[in-house]
Amino acid sequence: MSNPNQTLRSQTRSREGRLAFPAAPFPHGIQIIFKKYNYEEMIVGRSAAGFRNVNDRSGGAKEGDNLVIELPMPTSLVDATGLQINGFEKSLLESFVADALAPTLSGQGGSPMDGLKSLYDFGESGAESVVGGIQKMLSDPSGFTGDLGKAAGNGGRLAGFFLRNTLNAAGIGQKAIGNATGAAINPHATLSFEGVNLRNFSFDWTLYPDSLAEAEDIKKIVRSIKRVILPKTAGVTVGPDGGPGQSFARAFLEYPAVAFINLLGVDESAFVKFKACMVGDITVDYGGSGSVVIAEGGKPQGIKLSMSFKEMEIQTADDFQEPSDGDNQTTEAAADEPPGE
Repeated sequence: MSNPNQTLRSQTRSREGRLAFPAAPFPHGIQIIFKKYNYEEMIVGRSAAGFRNVNDRSGGAKEGDNLVIELPMPTSLVDATGLQINGFEKSLLESFVADALAPTLSGQGGSPMDGLKSLYDFGESGAESVVGGIQKMLSDPSGFTGDLGKAAGNGGRLAGFFLRNTLNAAGIGQKAIGNATGAAINPHATLSFEGVNLRNFSFDWTLYPDSLAEAEDIKKIVRSIKRVILPKTAGVTVGPDGGPGQSFARAFLEYPAVAFINLLGVDESAFVKFKACMVGDITVDYGGSGSVVIAEGGKPQGIKLSMSFKEMEIQTADDFQEPSDGDNQTTEAAADEPPGE
């Protein structure tokens, strides 16, 4: 845990590629390091690229050729985690097949990946065994127990269920058939887990400069952020001279920079930890006080800066394992290491 009263950064103009507001040192804040997008580093060299487990503080992005922005704490800091849970209905046949495949899908005591491999290996013989099981159930239901056995015990009713499903698929109303037979198909409504949503973060700052120099710092911060989060254009090389063709000079857009967010001067274990993000949008309101006011030198009296970020990886339980003793440290120390280390 860092000392909240400790001065965490030097003056804005003393470090090239590093911009901060306000110019005077402040004990708590947020640091955003923009690093050039590199897919190969993200996949192969996660520590080198800064794409790391949030509990591994040694792999953070470091200064160098990167753009580093330091601002006060935003007005709000919200960590919202969303899971993809959706309802669906299982047909009688789906329920039976799922029960028959349950040992295979679960890996029979192994890992889920073992279960998926077993499912791929299931093949033709597995399909034949399922069909044979259905045939056996219809011809001799005495060997089956539970709700499925009760359903199988009434062959005519079971056949009616399948018939209604078939007629319904053909466009013949299921409700009308159920009304005539006095039996409705159990929808077997349940829930399925389908994944984890990527986290989104929205930050707002209201920045009022105390001098022309700080007003210039704000302008540099806004322009520098836009320069790295917007894509550059790239052309296609054609022709014997190796130059870009007139029609292909701006054919592609390069991926914008990736943002690494760190909180400065706080106990990191008590706050949200961020994965690598991309910037979703940036909004600059030049009437930070509610109306546009022109200050000395023709600069805005204040601006309201808003930015939204979306993480590039989902959260998993591994991200919330208990950290080791050496993990409670501010990222400022990592940012101050010489470039290339």
